[in-house]
Amino acid sequence: MVRYLWGNLNNSTENSSARTHVKGWGASFETGTILVQNRHLALFSDVQLTYQQLHTNGYKMDVVNVASNVDRSFIGRLALRIAPALHTARTLSPYLTVNFSHEFLPTQKIDFGEKRWDSTWQKNWITLGVGATHQLNQNLYWYGSVDYAKNLTSNSSYSVKGNLGIEYRF
Repeated sequence: MVRYLWGNLNNSTENSSARTHVKGWGASFETGTILVQNRHLALFSDVQLTYQQLHTNGYKMDVVNVASNVDRSFIGRLALRIAPALHTARTLSPYLTVNFSHEFLPTQKIDFGEKRWDSTWQKNWITLGVGATHQLNQNLYWYGSVDYAKNLTSNSSYSVKGNLGIEYRF
């Protein structure tokens, strides 16, 4: 799966706060199965490994620019998704998701003016989201979603992001 990402990233601490618009791309491998299904709803589980590159567009912490503008990372994700059990081909299929993910990010060296800050950015996130898929042909789908993510490692980090993508199902 290849996807385009956009959104806002907010971070605040006792002494400072930051907000930036991010955009980027990701490529992932995902597999899943149906856990429970009745006439109306189905509960799916997913496991995903993603490589993503995000451009932070001159990230600012209060009034100081951060030197790094691109984040590259691997992300592991476990998810539960609730969706309609049966839908007619070529119709919009909405869904709700709950995700647990871990970012495998390297230690970052960030310059704040003349000061250097080394930070380990490996984070755990819980995400709630809504989205929809639309079948284009037998194997090809487009999808879109909006997610709210809360960082479990920090009390102050959260993000709101959107995803658009094309998915090929085997």
